[in-house]
Amino acid sequence: MRRHSVSFFFLFLLSLCSNASWSTLQFSGSKVFVFVPQNLEPSSPLMINLHGCAQKAQILVDHGNWEEAASFYKTIVAIPEVPRGGVIAGCWDYYGLNHTRTNRHNGFVIDLVSELKNRFSINNEKVFVSGLSSGGGESFVLGCLAPDIFKGVGLNAAPSVGTSSSEISRATISINQVSKNCQGLAGDRSELLKEQRVSIIYGDNDYLVDRKYSSINAQAYAELLGASVEKPFDTETLRGSNTRGRGTLFSSRASAEPLVSLIENAGLGHNWPAGQGGRGRSFVSKESIDYPYYLLSFFLSNSQR
Repeated sequence: MRRHSVSFFFLFLLSLCSNASWSTLQFSGSKVFVFVPQNLEPSSPLMINLHGCAQKAQILVDHGNWEEAASFYKTIVAIPEVPRGGVIAGCWDYYGLNHTRTNRHNGFVIDLVSELKNRFSINNEKVFVSGLSSGGGESFVLGCLAPDIFKGVGLNAAPSVGTSSSEISRATISINQVSKNCQGLAGDRSELLKEQRVSIIYGDNDYLVDRKYSSINAQAYAELLGASVEKPFDTETLRGSNTRGRGTLFSSRASAEPLVSLIENAGLGHNWPAGQGGRGRSFVSKESIDYPYYLLSFFLSNSQR
């Protein structure tokens, strides 16, 4: 690498770390928005956040409310635009079971993680993926395909892994089938699924994606992780502008540590729950639980339990 290229690269990193603002990079033909907190610590967590159908990455940058949580938990957040405009209505391609670590949109996200690891000091045990709707469906696929990479999975109004576009509004898949689908994608890495932590959130006012999917996904992941003990928790204790709802934590009989979290946010529609109050737009609700904060808290601390 030429000297001026090296200098430019390190100046780029320095500006990101000192200004704590969103920057953009072009990766495999797509724009990726990257937030780097001030005073970034070595071996930082990384969150990949995937937008939903008919939604742009810029919306989650402008209205998703990642900055405060990412700054508090010293976490790098990357929000990519779906490659080549996505499928159907700008969706991430989570559909069906014909998934590998290199095909469809899976290779793009996995390669993006590698690219960010080359640019920053990232803790391999603290790489997470989350998303809304099709972005949640893709997050589910990635969590199953690559449990060696993604240690935390956040599903917001996400259809189950293995379902098709025609099944969005009606969940007929069984809990056991979802578990089998995920194990099948994991292959010889299926034992690593037990090391993941999973957070699932949906709104009781969502009439686009069947609300049953979130419960099915939670039960399926609880089965995969051996989390057979269910315990309700009070969502009113969480951060956000509207914290009404129901919460359930799933843990194993051997440990009280929650492995799976399921939240139904009262009044929330088919939206990313930004939770800082005010008017939302383009599938973002600000009258909701502060999900970015909860998500990082669930993966990185015990503060919400």
